Amino acid sequence: MNRRRWLGGVSSSFAVGTAGGFLAGGIGGAALAYLAFPLQAVALLVVMWSFRRSGMADGPRFSAAAVLAFIVFGKVLSPQYLIWLFPFMAVLDGCTGSVARNIFLLACLTTALFYPGPGFAMVLEHQVGPILLLNLRNALLIWLFGTLLWAQTTHAGDTRGRGRATPGSAHDANTGSKHVE
Repeated sequence: MNRRRWLGGVSSSFAVGTAGGFLAGGIGGAALAYLAFPLQAVALLVVMWSFRRSGMADGPRFSAAAVLAFIVFGKVLSPQYLIWLFPFMAVLDGCTGSVARNIFLLACLTTALFYPGPGFAMVLEHQVGPILLLNLRNALLIWLFGTLLWAQTTHAGDTRGRGRATPGSAHDANTGSKHVE
């Protein structure tokens, strides 16, 4: 079953697949789909480059960025893919973890408003509200990707805010002084 509608002079169509899923397409949609894999590959390469540049520190943050690159820049962004990020968001520490969790929470909330809510049926009817909600969710995920990639990291010898001593040193919890052994 195909439905074709005009939205602002642009034709778009929706088809119900054999598994009951909906496929959305439009003018230029097929051409843009070919860009998904190269964008995804570039995003993953940027994550790997950033991880190496950081001295291969903070693995959970860059692992979350890699998963997010796969999700955001792929051809399909299914709402259940966000579940893949929960373990990474739980273990992120410091200011970056706090900011990332807040952005992720907003992305999850906007997704929950859309799925399983009435938003999907409204998109099929080309209503503006749910389309803007999806765009907001996508913008939040891109913001989260940027936050994970370009967050400020502490230097290897800096233990401020972490409560841990560096290897080869002892940290006196009572006085806050650091003694090198």
